[in-house]
Amino acid sequence: MKKKWVQVFASCDQQKFFSAKNALSAAGIAFETDGMGGSLRLSMNHVGGAAGLSLSRGGGENALLSISVRPEDEAAARAALAKAGR
Repeated sequence: MKKKWVQVFASCDQQKFFSAKNALSAAGIAFETDGMGGSLRLSMNHVGGAAGLSLSRGGGENALLSISVRPEDEAAARAALAKAGR
């Protein structure tokens, strides 16, 4: 059974995302990436005086990008990201 990976980074900023990936690669830490596209996302809105949740469409600039590592690499990954300023 595959162990659950631990998320160590999440951002909508692509530059920070790629900097974080580079920092983990330079430290020799294996990682997985994931991106929830901005084309379909859950949003809060206020329609007709009532607040509610709805799905909305938008551009890729709002995509949530995340990086996960193996549980045994979490401490080293967080240290590498801190050293890189991420």
